[in-house]
Amino acid sequence: MRNLRKLFVSQVYVPAYTSQEEQEQLLAQLTSQFLRMDCLQKFCANAVFLLKGHLEQVL
Repeated sequence: MRNLRKLFVSQVYVPAYTSQEEQEQLLAQLTSQFLRMDCLQKFCANAVFLLKGHLEQVL
């Protein structure tokens, strides 16, 4: 996935019973994956509730 140029993410929900710690761990995993996508030029997100309030951390 290092050569991935476009990434479209849609309808990603985290279950209501997911703890804050688990949500932070998921976000950390997602962020670490973004750091490996050197060629990513376009990122589109639609209804990705895991990123709510944390989008700037990922970008």
